[in-house]
Amino acid sequence: MCKHILNSQVSIRAPCCKQWFDCAECHAETQDHQLTKTTEMAFACKRCKKVFRKDMSNYEESDEYCPHCDNHYVIEAKTPQAVVGVEGEDARVDARQTASLLYCLIVSAMAIHPVYPRDNDALDTNPPAGDAHITTHASDWLWAVFAIMLVSWLIILGWTYSTRKTRVFHYIPLIVLSVATVAYFSMASDLGWTLIRSEFDSHPTRQIWYVRYIQWFINAPLLLFAMLSFTQAATAQILTILFFSWFLVVNGLIGALVTSSYKWAYFVFGLFGLFFIWVQMLGVIPWQSNQLPHWTFKPGFLIGAAYISFMWMLYPICWGLSEGSNTISPTSEMVFYGILDILSGPVFLFGFIAYVMPFGPQQLQDTAFGGTNRGEEGVPVVQQQKAPAANAGGNARAAGADAPPAAPTSGQPALQSA
Repeated sequence: MCKHILNSQVSIRAPCCKQWFDCAECHAETQDHQLTKTTEMAFACKRCKKVFRKDMSNYEESDEYCPHCDNHYVIEAKTPQAVVGVEGEDARVDARQTASLLYCLIVSAMAIHPVYPRDNDALDTNPPAGDAHITTHASDWLWAVFAIMLVSWLIILGWTYSTRKTRVFHYIPLIVLSVATVAYFSMASDLGWTLIRSEFDSHPTRQIWYVRYIQWFINAPLLLFAMLSFTQAATAQILTILFFSWFLVVNGLIGALVTSSYKWAYFVFGLFGLFFIWVQMLGVIPWQSNQLPHWTFKPGFLIGAAYISFMWMLYPICWGLSEGSNTISPTSEMVFYGILDILSGPVFLFGFIAYVMPFGPQQLQDTAFGGTNRGEEGVPVVQQQKAPAANAGGNARAAGADAPPAAPTSGQPALQSA
């Protein structure tokens, strides 16, 4: 408890020494240096133990309340006063002062870090910026998604090298989860973003995370390729579908960075790419594959294509509410996108591997690249391939023994028989 301000509602961290204090006088009494002044401040609310930041150069009346619990921390200060009185009377008498006393006390000091120990200090190390930015709650959620991606990657990595069955379809999930793990580590650390001016004035500036679009640019075509490998679609057709997944992601990124209403043109362009993918995955590819005499993977492909198509339909909705219209906060945006990435990433990939695990090289021979026996089941492939060649050579020698001698070529003298 601060002995200078008896009803202090927040604690402050000095930017000069990174120590916690309830007021500037507490800093002066315990430190041997001058307090560094700053207008970018962070507070630790004593009621909810949460941390928040305020830009004192753009201070409004609503900034007098904790954004987490609405605790009013800019109040009339109570300071101890020594008075002469009868024995037994409390020497501390309320000295009503204006709210400007606490305000000046706060502005004079410091950038904030909580006095109370916290596990997640990512936003203190990498402070957010802009009017619409993530909070500590969003960072906590992103760390949870990062943990899910990392654990899923480790499970599939162990699964890949512990199985004796076909491993070829394990490698795409490894790539997808590796990229997702790095992306969510960056976002949880409040890295990989840029600041733009919003089209709407409710929040003039907003954080945009370009690292998320890098993740999608790599992972989206890989998820499609994993399913298309179960078909015998033409190479040009597969590449076209993959191109439109890149087309979708790039238009989303450009639209998110555009500050005017022209961003919605890129939104429409992206929807066209998504519509093309839907038509191919749910219509054209199944119709073409039905022409095959034995398409073993039809049920699995249709379920996977329908699942991914539905999940990807929700991404433009989140984009329109967040980067597009600036309707929801970046914290809500992180929760929305995080749920979609979990469902489209680990959940889908575990189902994908579980589906292909029972199939061996013989069943996979009709797929794009899964029919090669690479020795996963201990079959001596090299010896099997050499045996027919040896037999063929032996047969050729046997046939050559009974064959008549070749006719002499021009200019070569014929041997006379004895």
